[in-house]
Amino acid sequence: GVEYIVSEVSSHSIKLRKIDAIPFYICAFTNLSNEHLDFHTDLEDYYKTKFSLFEKCQYGVFNLDDAYSKRAYNESSCERNGVGILSPATAYATEINLLGLEGSEFSYQDSGVAFGINLKLIGAMNIYNALMAIKCASILNIPPCDIRRAINEIEYIKGRMCLYQGKTRVIIDYAHTPDAYLNILKTLKSALKPRQKLITVFGCGGERDQEKRPLIGSIVSKYADKIIITEDNSRSESTRNIIADITCGMPEDCVYTVIPHRPSAVNYAISIAGALDIVAIIGKGDERYICNKDGKHSYSDEQLVLTALQKGKRV
Repeated sequence: GVEYIVSEVSSHSIKLRKIDAIPFYICAFTNLSNEHLDFHTDLEDYYKTKFSLFEKCQYGVFNLDDAYSKRAYNESSCERNGVGILSPATAYATEINLLGLEGSEFSYQDSGVAFGINLKLIGAMNIYNALMAIKCASILNIPPCDIRRAINEIEYIKGRMCLYQGKTRVIIDYAHTPDAYLNILKTLKSALKPRQKLITVFGCGGERDQEKRPLIGSIVSKYADKIIITEDNSRSESTRNIIADITCGMPEDCVYTVIPHRPSAVNYAISIAGALDIVAIIGKGDERYICNKDGKHSYSDEQLVLTALQKGKRV
């Protein structure tokens, strides 16, 4: 009885030909940045692998504000649809009003169709995600009134810029690429008023692309007022060695705290936060485990945060 399947397709699954037998109707290309270079030989290989998916689908939806997605738009043979904010596109957002931790407002425009969106999801990157989702739905001939209502009703996506509020404000997010860190920390920094602080807890995964570790360290050092570096699925690698790789990208005068034990790091961050500060806990999102050289253990950033906030609630 299933009529529609919406799925993320990883570049690994494309490269390993796991999805060869699946017919795709619509594919959406959000962006491409430094990621999975422990698997792909370089960014060009990563791009070509992703691009090959658009040779299999009937319709493609492309973010024309991203260089690689725009390149795919120009090279694709499928029926192409562009979305954007800065670049000329078929579907685009106007009258954008970023509301900090309250989300955003914007007007969706597409070939004579226009309607307002009140998006509860935080950050400009979610405007792009919403644009692409709306365009995909419109290709499926879903009525604009239904699309608008559905988008406006989304309150949060678990583990993705998810806000919890108790004695302070906490954001949990799954980011693990430099680009994602940049988007998140810029968004959170802009939501702060003078004398409010951004406290960031993060690490990097083991047995994954080592080149991104100092890049992430550099980005965090530019935006966070207080930095706590911890473990994040170290797998067989030494957590201390991963942390050393991260700090290589930080200025010599950067002040940070190292707490390898993640639960202790999260509790410490919340304990030092003021009522209007923001604590960003980045890297694991809604994962329910942590994996290190001692094995795989039950763990949840969310459960830890809810306990630490004392009667905290998701907002």
